[in-house]
Amino acid sequence: MDTLSSSERVAPGQAQGASRFRGLSKAYGAIVEWSIIGLFFFVPLFVLPVTIDALEVNKQTLLVLVTFVAALAWLGQMVSKRELTFRRGWLNFFPLMYVVTVGVSAVTSLTGFTSWVGQTSQEYMSFLTAVSLGVLFYLLVNNASESRVQRRIFGALILSATIIAVGMLFHFFNVPIFGYLGGDTRVFNPIGTINAATIFLIAVTLLANGLWLVGKARAGELAFKKTAGALLSVATVVLTLSTIVIASALDYWVLWVILLTGISILFAFALVRAGEFPETGRFILPMALFVVALLLLFLPTPINFRLPVEILPSYSASWDITSQTLTNTSSLFGSGPGTFAIDYAKYHSTDLNTTGFWAVRFDRATSHIFTVIATLGIVGTIIYLAFILSLALRALGRLTREQDHAEWKATFVLFASWFALVVGSFLYSSNLTLTFLLFGLGGVLAAQVMLRVRTVSFNKSPRMGLAFSFLFVVVAVGIVTGLFVTGQRYAAEIAFAQAVRAEAAGESLDTVIQKLDSAATFNRLSDVYYRNLSQALLLKVREELSEGQIPEDKTQLVQALVATSINAAKRATDLSPNNVANWEVRGAIYREVSAVVGGADAFAVMSFETANALEPASPKHLTDLGRSYLVFAENARVLTGSKDQATADAAQATVSDNLKKAEDVLLRSIELKADYAPAHYYLAIVYEREGRLADAIAKMESVKRYNPLDVGVAFQLGLLYLRQGKYDLAEVELARAVELVPTYSNARWFLAAIYEQQGKIEEAIAQVQGVLETNPDNQLVAAKLERLKSGQVESVIPEPVEAGEETAVDVTEGQPEN
Repeated sequence: MDTLSSSERVAPGQAQGASRFRGLSKAYGAIVEWSIIGLFFFVPLFVLPVTIDALEVNKQTLLVLVTFVAALAWLGQMVSKRELTFRRGWLNFFPLMYVVTVGVSAVTSLTGFTSWVGQTSQEYMSFLTAVSLGVLFYLLVNNASESRVQRRIFGALILSATIIAVGMLFHFFNVPIFGYLGGDTRVFNPIGTINAATIFLIAVTLLANGLWLVGKARAGELAFKKTAGALLSVATVVLTLSTIVIASALDYWVLWVILLTGISILFAFALVRAGEFPETGRFILPMALFVVALLLLFLPTPINFRLPVEILPSYSASWDITSQTLTNTSSLFGSGPGTFAIDYAKYHSTDLNTTGFWAVRFDRATSHIFTVIATLGIVGTIIYLAFILSLALRALGRLTREQDHAEWKATFVLFASWFALVVGSFLYSSNLTLTFLLFGLGGVLAAQVMLRVRTVSFNKSPRMGLAFSFLFVVVAVGIVTGLFVTGQRYAAEIAFAQAVRAEAAGESLDTVIQKLDSAATFNRLSDVYYRNLSQALLLKVREELSEGQIPEDKTQLVQALVATSINAAKRATDLSPNNVANWEVRGAIYREVSAVVGGADAFAVMSFETANALEPASPKHLTDLGRSYLVFAENARVLTGSKDQATADAAQATVSDNLKKAEDVLLRSIELKADYAPAHYYLAIVYEREGRLADAIAKMESVKRYNPLDVGVAFQLGLLYLRQGKYDLAEVELARAVELVPTYSNARWFLAAIYEQQGKIEEAIAQVQGVLETNPDNQLVAAKLERLKSGQVESVIPEPVEAGEETAVDVTEGQPEN
């Protein structure tokens, strides 16, 4: 007998449709789940050698694409199920507000593309990354609450970290297993700096040890199947031991504090809920971690791989720059995402000019929270800290009150690892992987503490169903658009990398220019590409002019190259007017063409004055300005021989005026950095052009009597003697400068030039080798050494080492290591 009324009967087509929608819902759910798991495994590991920055831009691209695909699948799942399910709670408020705050900060930013999308290792601070992390958080909150999903996330993350840890140890022993990615150095790893990689390993080690303490949990909790559990146990032991060795090799107090904080949290809650840990033997592994960390926090490490040391500004210097940034820019929204390098250039102290890192522009503070304060302002910092504090308080409340064993253990495993990352963000800088892990583990933790779930059926609310269907289409279109834009941006990065490698391989300048032009065409919003294109075009102009008289058929070509170079430089400063590097290049171009382009001299002066205003502590921009005045003087000197007396007199006045201006700014440069060789070099030329070499030498000799240990005085006096042709006296002074400061590269450089003039080739080679030891990556010095060894002698006095070898492509290297 039919037991259904006519209104309750389900037609065959309806049943098939319902079945199809259930199938779609499962498929969408699988996409969401495996996308999330894949991110935790691949983001730390993901490195591609096709871009200059093999790490950050590739990781960001992966994060954006996978996160947005997962978001689309999540929306599709809700549409197919015809219901909206989400976890309620005020924690949802903070990620959204963080994204909005970063967006507002990007609108008011000191730069454009870097704040919105990110470049030159600043992807982790960009608005695009903030959006992706916000979406990831909501995906995790609503899709990672089940123990099954959490097990897979934890397993993927632990396996990823184990691979990285073992790879780092191989590199320590000069076995570069990441060499195929271009990582052939002893400190290369897929995370970033070696300290950042170790913080990542510490966080995952804490997670693994939390799982280890939980042990063989009951079914339905965090238990793995037999084979997977055995594999994870081996990975945990290997990861823990590797992390101990790596952290011991670095012996950086910040690492020990982070590790001790996390282990202490594990032990504290293990003592509070001792009944949850029947297998007490499992405490041996984390206890070993604790003992090693505590001992090496106060005692010297027994392990020494002689690894390079990462260089960062001090905490006090970082805070000084941060406070000045808030005072002089928007205190509410900061200088903009990814702009700390601009802040550093403008506000760092002149005290750094006495160190070897005076020319480095650090792109982040020592503490990530300082970077956040400077770049996102008071509002962004409050939102960031409120999110962390709220999540921490909710997690602590759950750990102290939760009675369900499975739920308590999941929170216990997560909290120590996540909180260690929080501590790390206060004590150390960050990058994309660390930021991803902080938000990722935070999302899983939020899924544990946000218990209220609301479900809204589209059948009861047709308007909401229609709205979500429309949102699904909009997001799909947005993802397709994002794929296209991301693809173009990525193509630009690849073209730029090809340009850099083409120049390094000695390929033609035309090839380099073509690749740079492709990069600028693919991405018209990046000042980096236009700046480098401008440099390359300028070198092409020099190449054409070096051939002597320009044929008529090439005149228009040279004019077009000059115009294009100027336009590219102007485009760079228009895109990022607060980036000092853009003004340096623009000023150099105007200086070079000042003899043939009317008004270029005024633009050169304006460019270098702007650069000096953006980086007032650096002696370089004043020296560049002084060099420009010298060029202008030489341009005018040609007319001093004019038969027209008025023209000749005006030209002579111009020469004198420019030499005086050159002297003034060069002396100001030397006040900033007493041993800045280019300033001394060009100042000696000024004195020579003014016919004042003897007076200048007499003055410096008197200064020497009162300051016999002043290396700057010895160096400048040596240069003045050199300009005067008194090689014996110059040799004495420069040798004295080397004796005072053996690492003074330019003193050795010019001493080598004197030996070369005197025919003492072996002595010259020895001095240049000393310069190369201090400047191992300087191709100009390496080439000079090869020429000397082959017996090629030059009669021209060289420019200083700091003046460097001009290249078509200038790549920002990020945080330095020494």
